[in-house]
Amino acid sequence: MRTHAIVLAVLAMASPLSAQAPRGTFSYTAYGIYEGEAMPPWSMEVEEADTLIDGVPAVRSVQRSLPGPDGWIYEYVATWKATDPGVGRSSRRGAGRIPGRCEVETRPGRILASVDGAAAREVPVDGVPVPEFAVGRVLASMRLAPGDSVRLRPYRCEWGSRSDVRVFELKGSVRADSLERAIGGAKEPVLVVTGDLSWPFEAWIARSDGQVLRVVTPQGSVGQMIEAYTGPRGR
Repeated sequence: MRTHAIVLAVLAMASPLSAQAPRGTFSYTAYGIYEGEAMPPWSMEVEEADTLIDGVPAVRSVQRSLPGPDGWIYEYVATWKATDPGVGRSSRRGAGRIPGRCEVETRPGRILASVDGAAAREVPVDGVPVPEFAVGRVLASMRLAPGDSVRLRPYRCEWGSRSDVRVFELKGSVRADSLERAIGGAKEPVLVVTGDLSWPFEAWIARSDGQVLRVVTPQGSVGQMIEAYTGPRGR
């Protein structure tokens, strides 16, 4: 069994990221439960691209959700080094009922977060900090195999009355399974990363090309959000 944690960068450099998620823009349907109340389904798209951080290869993932009359209501952006996802930047922007934005920079052992343009606040963290909304995409950029263990520290930056930075812990295990890429399609081999009861996250990642097919993220004290892949944008 391998453990991906503080030594994540070493493991990534030793193992080429050949299973990274495809680049492009992809559509998802999201739904779930928040504090015991069912949420109506909504549309999402995720754009994956290569970029650089300080001249080093990096991944950029943009998540847009809830289309409105003037464009997407929410836009979340995450950028992380390809060999060390704990080093990167993220932003969350919302134009809904309570508008706001968060800007975050991560380095080993710390998170620097600015909410609504305020001075950045430092939050110490033990482990590999990654944005909560991008955990599935970060996992897809890692070389994983059944039987592996994964340790990450997902964080969530909030604005408004709940303005805060919350840090969780993903203590995940990797297993093999199968899943339809789209409703009605044939099942294909996937890797499933499942968190323990302290943060019961799940990600289903296609073994053929690293596409994230399904993500289950805990929400509130009682609830979860489910993202289900529906195909490349426009299909």
